[in-house]
Order: sequence, then structure tokens, then C-alpha cells
Amino acid sequence: MIGELIFLFLGTGLGIVLNSAVAKHHRGKGSGRTVAEIRDRIQREHRGRHWRIA
Repeated sequence: MIGELIFLFLGTGLGIVLNSAVAKHHRGKGSGRTVAEIRDRIQREHRGRHWRIA
């Protein structure tokens, strides 16, 4: 669900804020994800959606 919300806001300042907030939330739980890792994963999912649509 959170991934879907970030996907909706990709390309906006709010998307960057959400990425940062999610990274901080996960880091607090000890998963050690960085904003870059999350953004890369979302961009891969985003490209996958475009391929399915096309």
C-alpha cells in the first residue's frame, strides 16, 4: 500500500518526501534501507508497469 502511494506521487516533491519518510521509518526498524535503495526499487516497479501497459 505504501509503495502504491509513493508510486502515485513519483516525480513530485511530495514523492521525494515520502521516500525519505519511508526510509527513516525502515531505518528506525533496523532494516537499513536507504532512500536510494527504495527509490531504485520503486523505479524498477515503475518501469515494469510501463512495460505491462505498453
